[in-house]
Amino acid sequence: MKVYLDDLRAGHAYIELLPAGSDDGDVYGFYPAKFDEKKEVLLGEGQLRKDRTRLEKNRAAADVRQIAKTIPLSGEEFERLKQFLAKQEQNPSFYFLVGYNCIDFLEDAYAAAKEQPEDKLMDRYSDDELDELGYVGTYAKWRFIGG
Repeated sequence: MKVYLDDLRAGHAYIELLPAGSDDGDVYGFYPAKFDEKKEVLLGEGQLRKDRTRLEKNRAAADVRQIAKTIPLSGEEFERLKQFLAKQEQNPSFYFLVGYNCIDFLEDAYAAAKEQPEDKLMDRYSDDELDELGYVGTYAKWRFIGG
């Protein structure tokens, strides 16, 4: 799997499922269901969305900082991750900008894949990397790293 953090507006975190031997997979992000491009939605029903368009747009944008980390998964871990995402598509978590957002969602996805991980997903990002990402990086440090 590949995890992306970007600094577009408030920032976003999303995940790409990379089947073994592939450089391209399905991309998912967690959003408020009543998403509005013109304003940030603070809380409400959540929604898992396909995020390939955002990924490609941000890769091409010179003014958007995007940091990706590849996380190796075993076949069993990959299947657990797919099951977690399927459950979230059917019954998504509640979205709360400062309590359960896209980063929290990715931490849960990582924990579901690894079952009992020894680390947090955000531990894979350095303080400097997170500092470059504005709000999304600040939130990740505050919520998961204690910085």
